[in-house]
Amino acid sequence: MPPFPYKLVRSRRRSVALTVSREAFVTVRAPLRTPIDFIESFLKKKREWIEKTLAKVRERARERERRYEDGEMFWYLGERYPLRVSERARLSVVFSGGEFVMAKRFHFRAKEVFSRWYTREAKRILSERVRFFARENKLAYGAIKVNAARTRWGSCSGKGSLNFSFRLAMAPLSVIDYVVVHELAHLVHRDHSRNFWRKVASMLPEFETERRWLKKNGHLLEC
Repeated sequence: MPPFPYKLVRSRRRSVALTVSREAFVTVRAPLRTPIDFIESFLKKKREWIEKTLAKVRERARERERRYEDGEMFWYLGERYPLRVSERARLSVVFSGGEFVMAKRFHFRAKEVFSRWYTREAKRILSERVRFFARENKLAYGAIKVNAARTRWGSCSGKGSLNFSFRLAMAPLSVIDYVVVHELAHLVHRDHSRNFWRKVASMLPEFETERRWLKKNGHLLEC
């Protein structure tokens, strides 16, 4: 018996690979004819890594859990601010005076109203930063869209449209700038070649610091 429940995905790949999703699901990707005995032996060898990774994923899930109660902290532009649930508030949620204020009558759909608020803020901020860096670097882009993507902070379509996750509104402005620059650089270089990273560095020399921040803290940017 394997040490963990897992999903097996076979394809025309050459090697066995292992992933653990943010929902704590273990997936094994293997070549079409790889024997089950080999796969289960592979899992046993990776048992320590899987256990540590699952523990980390579950801890991160606890950190992301939301109740939308008074005093709960929410990210905005790299800082955390408290929530106040108000009987008197008229708007669903606003950010004012260093706190989020949510009307109690909207509590039953709090996640939805927060997502909408962050989406509006993300569109406003990202539009400003894209215009700035595109103008500075003489780059032409298409539409700017904001979505609810969890696994990609941004993308650039073949037609030059730029797509961003609304969760970026929770990140520091310098990190937002990194994601913007990253996608603008794809207007020139579609891959992640050395020339691509040189282009990123030419627009934002300290991008590595922001890239590391996002990799370390990105899982916290939830509403």
